[in-house]
Amino acid sequence: MDIREQVNKLWVPLGAAAISGIIAVVISNYQLTNFQIRQEKIKTLSEIYANRYVLLDPVLCHGETAERLFFNGLNKASIIFSKSEDVIDAIVGFNDAITDKGDSNRELNRLYRAMMDDIGLPYGEYIYSDSPFRRKCKSKNQKALNQDE
Repeated sequence: MDIREQVNKLWVPLGAAAISGIIAVVISNYQLTNFQIRQEKIKTLSEIYANRYVLLDPVLCHGETAERLFFNGLNKASIIFSKSEDVIDAIVGFNDAITDKGDSNRELNRLYRAMMDDIGLPYGEYIYSDSPFRRKCKSKNQKALNQDE
């Protein structure tokens, strides 16, 4: 066997290794991108849900930070979930409800469901209880004033 035949035999395994490596990189990049997008969607959903109490009274409940986080989350959701018509419709419905003094609890629940459906997270009815919205928050200063009376 001469050198030319040995070199030709090396091209097949080297070519196959290179092709499989390129395919692996493409698939890994696709999976990583989808994972990162899903993680960002979950983070945005958590940001909105964790600061939902700001709808009662932004100043008395959690201050300016919670209000900023809540509405930043909503603004971010309109970009991150832009491919989901259900989420965008729910964001518009929620915006209309808080602007026109509509049923914001119902619209916020619809938004949560649409976001969770888009992410693929299971949800239960207990998550969407509107009882936290009905409770009145009191700041530390207000509690102190009530004790002084």
